[in-house]
Amino acid sequence: MSLVRESERRLADASYTSAFHYKSANHYVIEFPENVRGLTIVELCSGASNIVKSLSDQGANAYGVDVLYKQPFKRVERTVQESLDSFHRKANKARKSIQGVDLANVSDFAVAINPDLLNAKVNDSSYDRASQQAAEEFLKDFLKNRSRYVGNLASNLSFLEDDSVDFMFSIQGVSKFLASDLDVLNGVVNEALRVLKRNKELHLYPWRGRQEAFWNSSSLQNLIAFERSLDQASTEHKNELTSGEGNRLIVIKP
Repeated sequence: MSLVRESERRLADASYTSAFHYKSANHYVIEFPENVRGLTIVELCSGASNIVKSLSDQGANAYGVDVLYKQPFKRVERTVQESLDSFHRKANKARKSIQGVDLANVSDFAVAINPDLLNAKVNDSSYDRASQQAAEEFLKDFLKNRSRYVGNLASNLSFLEDDSVDFMFSIQGVSKFLASDLDVLNGVVNEALRVLKRNKELHLYPWRGRQEAFWNSSSLQNLIAFERSLDQASTEHKNELTSGEGNRLIVIKP
């Protein structure tokens, strides 16, 4: 295994498993194609989200890629529940730390520079319930349709041919965790561009913009450097604000 792959593996092992719900993701952070029937769609670092299942139910050929999926089902189930429990404890702690604050009247700028406000505003009790539902749906689908879930690193899409994917995305996994190593980030995106069809898109959420409290200074510099490398390579890309008050990066296959 190369040094870059070893670094990616360490970063993946150190991250937590998220459970994003399709309805929340589709509304707030990712702009999915309007009609996904027959499209090949890949979610990188997909964790316990129910997005692959939801897209498959709509007729897409959807795949999730995450090293977690190498594990036996019982290990996956335990990891998912432990991550959810930890996430909910942190969210509850954040909410308690700002009791009395009317989040509806808190400015976007204040939220962006205060992690407690950010966690409390984004991760409210309805989000907790949606995450639990997503995880439960994921576990059932993982057990029933294991072929949809590929236990690889995000930089290893060897199960896919060149120019074969219609849409690809990642929520947190790539931009929040793997971006702490610029070489890893480059490797993941290069592999994504290999399998994407021409003029098709890779969406990475979150990205630098309003919610820069998500990243330490080193990772933030990596995001900036990565965008500059896209500019230098004349690769079309857009850093745009989503309806979920965060930014996403869209990279378009030349």
